[in-house]
Amino acid sequence: MRRGGSTGEIETLVSAFGDIPLRFCSNVIATQDGSYWFTESTSRFDLEHYLGAMMEHRPSGRLFRRTADGKVDVISDNLYFPNGLTLVDDGSALVFVETDGYRLTRLELTGPQAGQSTVIVDNLPGFADNLSSFKDGQFWVAMVSPRNASLDRAGTIPKALRRLAWSKIDLSAPTEGTTWAMAFDAAGTVVADIQVQRNDFFGATGVAEIEDRLYLSAVDGDGLLEVTLS
Repeated sequence: MRRGGSTGEIETLVSAFGDIPLRFCSNVIATQDGSYWFTESTSRFDLEHYLGAMMEHRPSGRLFRRTADGKVDVISDNLYFPNGLTLVDDGSALVFVETDGYRLTRLELTGPQAGQSTVIVDNLPGFADNLSSFKDGQFWVAMVSPRNASLDRAGTIPKALRRLAWSKIDLSAPTEGTTWAMAFDAAGTVVADIQVQRNDFFGATGVAEIEDRLYLSAVDGDGLLEVTLS
């Protein structure tokens, strides 16, 4: 949806693809050419049942582009819970995360390699959520929590046994833990790994750097956490 300038009216930009309504749109960014890029984390579950998508571990997510003239295209499908996305500094590429795929992918938007995508970070140590760029092609990733060993194993067992396995997996929200964010450069090299142990703020889902401070948000939090960067 988009909020109008002076009028403040809310306009629906995309509600369906073809005849099928979108179920779980997650994040969106705008590019200079008037396009909107957005993720649908899963086409099989609604927001309130997102844990079903994580436990099922099927590639049911998509990356879309809506051009300035209103045309909507699927740019990439069969994704494992695509979530946050951000533009690199010069707008020549975007990076998006697959939370349930534990990876970050860079998609070229301009130049001779436009349209090509490359996994720049694979086998992440936790569930990544939202991204934000900050400088020199680098970007922050909010890490909700470490990976769940039981969930990883469940994705490899025969389909007929998965329902039984799901009943044994605990994916409930933590009541205490680590607030965690990682930063990467344009090539996917780790440039920062910040972990703050707290019992009043954890499970970071959003992160942004402003001057010498890092600000984190969490779905289950009622404020922002400010961390001074050294």
